[in-house]
Amino acid sequence: MNIRIALVAALVLGVAGLASAQETRPQDDPHWYETPRNFEIGFNFGMVIPFDQDIQDVYGDKGDAIYTLQAGWRMVHELTLHAEMSYYFFEGNGISSTGDSTSEKYKLHVAPAELGLAYRFAFVPDQVVVPFIGAAGSYTYWFEERLDSSVKNRGLLGGLTGQAGLMFLLDGIEPRTSGRLEGEWGINNTYFFYQFKYYWLNDFGDDTEKLDLSAQGHTLGILFQF
Repeated sequence: MNIRIALVAALVLGVAGLASAQETRPQDDPHWYETPRNFEIGFNFGMVIPFDQDIQDVYGDKGDAIYTLQAGWRMVHELTLHAEMSYYFFEGNGISSTGDSTSEKYKLHVAPAELGLAYRFAFVPDQVVVPFIGAAGSYTYWFEERLDSSVKNRGLLGGLTGQAGLMFLLDGIEPRTSGRLEGEWGINNTYFFYQFKYYWLNDFGDDTEKLDLSAQGHTLGILFQF
């Protein structure tokens, strides 16, 4: 009789424990649903600062806002095929033959598109701080307009980019929300990140008559891995 009572009690407690776990784990444990990390998508914005003296003479050397959409496909370990599309513009005044600023108003639109490789230095699950580096080939569309006339110029530039930065895992800040994102949407990790980027955008320096849009960028953003 005691054995039967003990077995019934154990069965009741086991069923109750299983029901409780099924009810709470998706909310409490951010990795109860351990989905694979195959892709990533992110958005970042910040400041881009030109290097070329001719660009600085017209548009200044203080830089302007840049907006970037990025995506990636995880190939091997933490090596990712990485793509980015960005947009920024500068506004400034024309320069006379004597080097003085004129009343002419110019606006330069720049849209680099990049494809390359990025590597995340993530060695353990849920690593809080993850450094990363990357390099890519770039093809940049630019469009310059004089705002007080119909004068317009446009072109394409080939180039290279290099990047480095730090990613900060946000999952531990709100585990319940992280668990829901993973269970319902397959978002495994969410990161806040800082990225430094070097843009070498001058058709590899083979034509001095072309624009040199080389610059440095500093951006902050959010990245989702799923």
